[in-house]
Amino acid sequence: MSSIEWLHDFLRDLSGTGFAAPAPVDDLRGTSVVSADGAIWELLTFVPGRSVDWVECAMRRAGDLLARFHDASLRTRPRPQRPGALPMSDCRPLDPRAATARTQLEAELADIRAGLSGVVHGDATQANVVLDGDDYRLVDFALGYEESLVFDIAAACGGTAAPTRTQLPMTRVASRRLSAVTTTSAGSTRMTIVGSSRA
Repeated sequence: MSSIEWLHDFLRDLSGTGFAAPAPVDDLRGTSVVSADGAIWELLTFVPGRSVDWVECAMRRAGDLLARFHDASLRTRPRPQRPGALPMSDCRPLDPRAATARTQLEAELADIRAGLSGVVHGDATQANVVLDGDDYRLVDFALGYEESLVFDIAAACGGTAAPTRTQLPMTRVASRRLSAVTTTSAGSTRMTIVGSSRA
């Protein structure tokens, strides 16, 4: 329950930046998260839209959206790590044969860790970028936690070592924007929905 409460706290702060995303609605006994009948129930605003297509112009817009999200994330108040999160810095290979690869990865991650960190979406893939009219929006923040913002770019590309030609525009736009972010405001939401997950 504390993990979902952490997420709702972040989404409240994110809403305060003007970034359009699902926002907690405190209509469940005065809060947006409750545990009842062995399940955790959460109430968030609905963000309308359909998943974007994997075409270059959509990927460029999705990369711009991810960069705007990172900008908004950096404008929220500092917070401790999400309960139960496993940031890259805490990942350790179980197989001893992976020690060499881990050493090489640590050297490469040093530059990344020196960069900007904040709350990442964690799953900004094509399925979680929706298009409503001409507005691109992120949905499903369930995997969000504190991490290097570059992680979101890797996750958005499906975790592949080399993004496909279609994914490259999103990677380039989001990467470029990490060093030169801008502030923008997005539209409002229209409906609320109730979601449930097992406690």
